[in-house]
Amino acid sequence: MKRILISIFCLFALTSCVSSSAFNARNKEIAEATYREGQAYFAQERYSIALGKFLKAEKTIPDDRFLQYEIGYTYFLKNQYVLAEKHFKKALTLEPDFISATNALGVVYLEQKQWDHAITSFQICVDSLLYGTPHYALTNLGWAYLGKKNYNLAKNHFLKALKKVPHYSRALHGLTMASLATDSEYTAIARLEKALKAFPDSMIINYDLARIYEKLNKTIKAKKHWEKVLKTAPEESSFSEEAANRLKNY
Repeated sequence: MKRILISIFCLFALTSCVSSSAFNARNKEIAEATYREGQAYFAQERYSIALGKFLKAEKTIPDDRFLQYEIGYTYFLKNQYVLAEKHFKKALTLEPDFISATNALGVVYLEQKQWDHAITSFQICVDSLLYGTPHYALTNLGWAYLGKKNYNLAKNHFLKALKKVPHYSRALHGLTMASLATDSEYTAIARLEKALKAFPDSMIINYDLARIYEKLNKTIKAKKHWEKVLKTAPEESSFSEEAANRLKNY
């Protein structure tokens, strides 16, 4: 009888193990399908629905570093920076060399004006051989130093970014901000006018030129560029609103 009971127990344990394994595999399949649904909604810019799908998937596959990254990114787009930081850090715990998550974490710090933390993250990206777009990290470093009002270091990093990708608009914009702060307007104008020849419809380049020409009291040129900003900026954006208000003065 004892042997029979042991045999039955072993058979039950084996069946239970197989059932549990199959159940877990099925749950993982469902979670991964839910994750893919979230990605589809994210691509459609339906971020709230995407976030719901991501968080549902996370209950089953919490150790997926890409899922943690996308949850963080979605929170970032919804301006939930503390939650975004939490998930980017989780992604980095799962894979310390996840360089895109390191850059994203730096951007979160940048938005929160935690300049030194941002600089640390971006410097890791700049130094990494795994990061395929160093001009992003160099530009972000420039913005962090700009936040600290270290204008020389800010300019240095913006120029390094532009050396890698000439006319990169975000680096140009940062360089313009640094130039305006240090009264280097004419140097900025020369660079911006050159970039404008390559990208005549660039909203941000026209915006920067409008601001500089206005500061130098070159009203005709300033008005021309404000009109271009109004034409190319997204409706109801801060850029179009500012351009419309500026043009009222001409």
